[in-house]
Amino acid sequence: MIISQEDDYFKVIIYREYIPDFDIFDKDKIGELFKDILITLEKKYNLSGLLDIDVYENLEYGLVMEIRNVVEYYDEIDVKIHFHLDSIFMCEIDSNDIILYDDIYYYKDKFYSLYNKKIDSNVIYKDCYEIIDKGIKIC
Repeated sequence: MIISQEDDYFKVIIYREYIPDFDIFDKDKIGELFKDILITLEKKYNLSGLLDIDVYENLEYGLVMEIRNVVEYYDEIDVKIHFHLDSIFMCEIDSNDIILYDDIYYYKDKFYSLYNKKIDSNVIYKDCYEIIDKGIKIC
């Protein structure tokens, strides 16, 4: 699990190999996972109050969560979770590496490919449908 603090939220990445049998529809597994993450955040960052959590799931990549602290109060944590189950993950690629990828899109002067391996470091998990819908498919 990788936790990073962005401008106004915490980003949590959990790669698929660390949760191989994870089922997003299993309430018990989701409860255990969120409990572990929230305890870690609470201890390390003294987090409390109302948290707004966006969860993006990709069967090959794993999970990406954005956790925003909406309202701070007392020592309790309440959560509001939004699951994005139909997430497509993409990666931005260099124009010199186009030959190495399939399903390449050109959008706003950049090249993108569908995520297909863990070595793609610059993973994009939001607005991928916009890239596919409005971009030009090269191959």
